[in-house]
Parts: sequence; structure tokens; C-alpha cells
Amino acid sequence: MLDKRSVGHIDWPVLILTGILISIGLMNLYSAIYRTETRILFPIITTQLMWVAVGFGVLLIASIVNYNYLEKLAWPIYILTVMMLTYVLINGTLVYGARRWISFGGFSIQPSEISKIAVIIIMAKYFSKSDSLYGYTFKTILTPSVLALIPFILVLKEPDLGTALLIIMVFGATLIYVGLRLRTIGQIFFGILCTIPIAWYFILKEYQKDRIRVFLDPAKDRLGDAWHITQSIIAIGSGKLIGKGFLSGTQSKLEFVPKQHTDFIFSVFAEEWGFLGCFVVILLFFLLISSGLTIAARSKDKFGSILAFGVTAMLLHRSL
Repeated sequence: MLDKRSVGHIDWPVLILTGILISIGLMNLYSAIYRTETRILFPIITTQLMWVAVGFGVLLIASIVNYNYLEKLAWPIYILTVMMLTYVLINGTLVYGARRWISFGGFSIQPSEISKIAVIIIMAKYFSKSDSLYGYTFKTILTPSVLALIPFILVLKEPDLGTALLIIMVFGATLIYVGLRLRTIGQIFFGILCTIPIAWYFILKEYQKDRIRVFLDPAKDRLGDAWHITQSIIAIGSGKLIGKGFLSGTQSKLEFVPKQHTDFIFSVFAEEWGFLGCFVVILLFFLLISSGLTIAARSKDKFGSILAFGVTAMLLHRSL
């Protein structure tokens, strides 16, 4: 199970890029809650540092454990994840009208976050065991489609539209990576077109529709539903070329930008560090994504290749 040789093959550029981005994130989080939310400053920073430590601990374990064991554990991981997603809908902690957390012993986990990894692993297992010389047909992708739709529907019911869409986007990216026949791509595209009106009128809640409307036309209701995105755009623009400096952003400090330490935290960074700072962060993410794709391309087996691509696709969608 342990593969100590892998420690000597750590991809240091990826590790360094990850460390730099984490440091920038922590610094930006501190700025976002400094002065405006001083009472929650210490708990939030402490929690983030704890998860950083947990993340590096998992990284250390992953570096000495052969990743092929994930292939053997793919089904148990997937089934356990589906069970947790089902449980959270029944007995999950209710926060702001959504059930997304399982709490026990003062510790909380969010199964929807685990579901993204579980879907990537099960997709890697399925497609690594099924070859298609001329590309996969619609019939051959029915099974993995069902496997992706189950956690998608459960996460959507929480409701967590963002994570649910992320699951589908990662699944779609994986399909493109493993190869589809041109006819299959047309069938999927037609199916999506048929599904859109059904989802709009019978599945999406009104507030979810409002988010889509605001995304498509932010200027439509600037003082209402579009207030958040309008203020974040103003904050980004006010940063100009070099920004206003660390802890000196006025839009965030005067609390014009709501949810500035969560959903709109990039606007805080853009106001303080300007276009140049944003360019550096985007460049770092580009290098990280490129490294992930390189790892996927150079993988010696199909499971590892799809696994690396899936994780990279997830990071790409999360960074957009």
C-alpha cells in the first residue's frame, strides 16, 4: 500500500504554486474580515489554518500511498458518499434554509464537497476499464451518466446549485477527455437543449432563477438582486492598475460589498492589488492547471490519467 518512492517524485512546482495561492488566499481573507468583522476574525482565520494543516496532512498521506488503491476503493467511496448525501437531506444541519452539513461531536463535514471527488474517482474507474477505439457512444456513457446524476440530484435538493453544476461540468469535461463520437456529442447537446426548459419551469427555485438572470444581465436590477455583483464590479474597477494597497480597499472596508469574505472575496483582492495583482493570481492558477494537465498526459495508466484530469478540471471550474 505504501509507496515511499513517490515521496522522492513530488511535483515541487505544483506544491510551491499551491502554497503561494494558499498564502495569498489567507492574506486576502484576513483583509476581507479585518475591521468590518473583527469579532469573527480569529475564529475564521484559525479554522482556515486548521484546514490548511489537514490538507497538507492528506497531501503527505497521498504522496506515500499508491493512488491505484483508489481504484479498488472507488465503489465504497461512491456508495458512502451517496449515503451521506441522502442522510444530509434528512437529518443535516439546517443553515439559511439549506441542509448541507453533517455535524457530530463539534465537527462538521459537507458531503457535497466530498461528492465531487467521489464522482471523479468513479469516473476514472469506469472509463479505465472500458476502451472505445472510435470514441464512446451514447449507449456506453449511460452508466457513468447515471452515476454522475445521482449525486447531482441529491446535491441540487439541498439545495446547492453551484456544487451540483460543478459535478456536471467536471463529468462533461471528463467525457470530452476520454473521447466521444461526433454523433454522441450531438445527442448530448440536443438532450441539454430539451432539458433546459424543464429545469427552468419545474426544477429551479425562484431565487436560483434570479441568480441566472442577474448573471446574464447584471444591469437589470442594480439596487436589488444585482446589488452584490454590481458592488463587486465597482470594487474591481476601483483597484485600477496597481490597487489601493493591502487593507486599504474602501468598497470592502465600508461594507458596500456583501459576502466579501466568501462569495465576493476576489473583489476585495482586486481593489487592493489592482489589475497587476489579479493578473499574477490568474497566471498562478493557469500554471497550476497546466501542470495538472501535464501530469494527466504523462500518466502511465488510464486510471491515473483520468483521475488527474478530473481533479484538474475541478480546480479549473472552481477558479473561474
